[in-house]
Amino acid sequence: MQPLTGLKNHRKKLILFLGSTIGNLDKAESFNLLRNIASIMSDSDRLIIGMDMLKPVSLLEAAYNDSQGVTKAFNLNILTRLNREAGANFGLEDFEHLAFFNPDKEQIEMHLQARKPVNVAFAQMAWSTAFDEGETLHTEICRKYSKLSANRLFRAAGFSPVDWFGDDRDWFALVLLKKINILAK
Repeated sequence: MQPLTGLKNHRKKLILFLGSTIGNLDKAESFNLLRNIASIMSDSDRLIIGMDMLKPVSLLEAAYNDSQGVTKAFNLNILTRLNREAGANFGLEDFEHLAFFNPDKEQIEMHLQARKPVNVAFAQMAWSTAFDEGETLHTEICRKYSKLSANRLFRAAGFSPVDWFGDDRDWFALVLLKKINILAK
């Protein structure tokens, strides 16, 4: 998320931002990242960005609530890291994994929900907090894009799609972008 000014004066560039990392950023962070990239690009440079596209809600929710518990373990690991790195005393058994699709924001939201009232102390910060039963700790977002929402983001940040490359179902896309002058509308 830091400025990419070190690349500004290099000759012709092809910038790759593969995967779907942009999906873990909120709307403002996504815009800022793309504006930062646009600021170091010339008219002849190109950006290829990977984006996780919208899919049926049932499929999305099943993926983030997988029967093997992989996503649950990933989510609960946040508490393990807080215990280790911040001296917290979370009991992993006191929280359950919760993941659902928020259609208004086009994103999966992952939470850890307290199974009972819980008090948590953070020894390294000399701070504590309480969770009521059912209260959630919002841990992650995974944004999904329609072509319309992606194109709005690209345009606002100073890009225009040159081409889209996707799988047969359009569930993931690589988008080739060029910089545009957004002031010249």
